[in-house]
Amino acid sequence: MKLNKKNLFFRIFTLLSFIFIGIAHSYITGDTAITKLYKHASEQTSPATQNDQGMRLIKSGDITGAKAWYLRAAQQGLPEAQNNLGTILLREGQLAEAQEWYNKSAAQGFPAAEFNVGLLLEKDGKLAEAQEWYSKAAVQGFPEAQVNLGYFLKAEGKLAEAQELFKKAANQGFPAGQNSLGTMLLQEGQLVEAKEWFKKAAMQGLPEGQNNFGTMLLQEGQLVEAKEWLKKAASQGSSDAQKNLDLLQTEGK
Repeated sequence: MKLNKKNLFFRIFTLLSFIFIGIAHSYITGDTAITKLYKHASEQTSPATQNDQGMRLIKSGDITGAKAWYLRAAQQGLPEAQNNLGTILLREGQLAEAQEWYNKSAAQGFPAAEFNVGLLLEKDGKLAEAQEWYSKAAVQGFPEAQVNLGYFLKAEGKLAEAQELFKKAANQGFPAGQNSLGTMLLQEGQLVEAKEWFKKAAMQGLPEGQNNFGTMLLQEGQLVEAKEWLKKAASQGSSDAQKNLDLLQTEGK
């Protein structure tokens, strides 16, 4: 049968109408076509893709959905997903389950999980074991672990080793490492270098860095700028910064 132009136009219009209705339904129900396609792909593909879907849902605030995707990937042995699942479980107060997944991830050498295992052990008072796990993560360049291991070494009097770890973390832009390095340099009398590291930590919003940087500015007589940094630190709960501000007020400055 030969279609005339009128019939052909009608069929095209009908087809497009169904397409737009489907898109509108997806929009109204909050399940977009892109989301459906990604979800289907995630179900059919690798654990890494499933973990990516979980991370995408975390960013959108869907913790429950993210947890489900992390679990799928974690059960297939993906260390990153095991660590991510552990973190959600920990926030939910499921400590034993969280530790189990962290252990599985850490056993595969995933540095974030090694650090998390160390944290839980330290909180549990198992300091020697915690230090071992921090060391494993630090060797892989994980800055949080480098700083925590540095604290252990500093407490043991191994100052050179501690400073080296703080420096490694600081050079990665980790604010706690920058502040810790600045503190050690200050103790050594290297004021210029210490101030530079305190400033870097302060600019990233670390209250300890803000207080230390503000204190150095105060000692240099830069009162206005010093008070600005001390106020920023105090607003984040730094008691040391608040004490410094109270002292300035008492002195009428």
